[in-house]
Amino acid sequence: MTRFSSQALNELLGTGISSLDITPAERGLSVARYTDVARSLGVHWATDPSDGLVYPQGSMRLGTIIRNYHRNDEIDIDLVARRDQPKQSISQIDLKEDTGLGLEKFVLSEPEGSPTLNEGKRCWTLHYDGFHLDVLPALPNLNAVSDTAIIITDTELARWQFSNPIAYANWFHEVMAKELDDKLVVLAKRMDIERVPTWQVKTTLQQAVQALKRHRDIYFTDALEQRPASIIITTLAAHAYRGGGDLYEVLDDITDRMPNYVSHNGHRFVVMN
Repeated sequence: MTRFSSQALNELLGTGISSLDITPAERGLSVARYTDVARSLGVHWATDPSDGLVYPQGSMRLGTIIRNYHRNDEIDIDLVARRDQPKQSISQIDLKEDTGLGLEKFVLSEPEGSPTLNEGKRCWTLHYDGFHLDVLPALPNLNAVSDTAIIITDTELARWQFSNPIAYANWFHEVMAKELDDKLVVLAKRMDIERVPTWQVKTTLQQAVQALKRHRDIYFTDALEQRPASIIITTLAAHAYRGGGDLYEVLDDITDRMPNYVSHNGHRFVVMN
């Protein structure tokens, strides 16, 4: 492939991926909405010594958010609503119901955007015009080494499930830290570094994950239940990412190397976290 054609593909990819991303105005609105939810839950828990913490997880935290392909272009924001109490003090059902009660109070307060509330197997979902917030009830995992580890509810499973979205996001950002720092240095030469929001500077890894997620959505249009989860795509891409090169070269290298990080235990394929 000639350098010209590679450069043309790189520019085409960059333009296409930028159209998948949310705008600064949409990001600002999303942040305002989940801040409103967090404040409302804080009021709901105000008289309880086991208050908690609400924070973003998933693609919003990773910088890999894309518009949904199968939900009329909706934006999907994921939040964790963590209560600070041991699991022996509350059941999965009660934790889920209590978070739902707090969110029902929020909806009844007639907040801006007039959201509606629905329950899923793990999350509560607040539906707004154009996007939705998935709120995941959680408790701290006091048996884990990491102080950011959590346990989460699932109506289809009897046992608490384990997660650590903060640690996962920290790992993902460490993988791409050098490229991000390099881009910020270049940008700082053109403008005040204090005025450059980090989320406005996308690495080739973040853009590659966005491209792969959209490819997944299109490829599985007629079999949505078979789509690989975004976290699988993100994990494989981050493992395969070596940095260096333009967007086309990095995406080409990542897709070539991703199968190296899928193993088989004799019964099924496995992607290690």
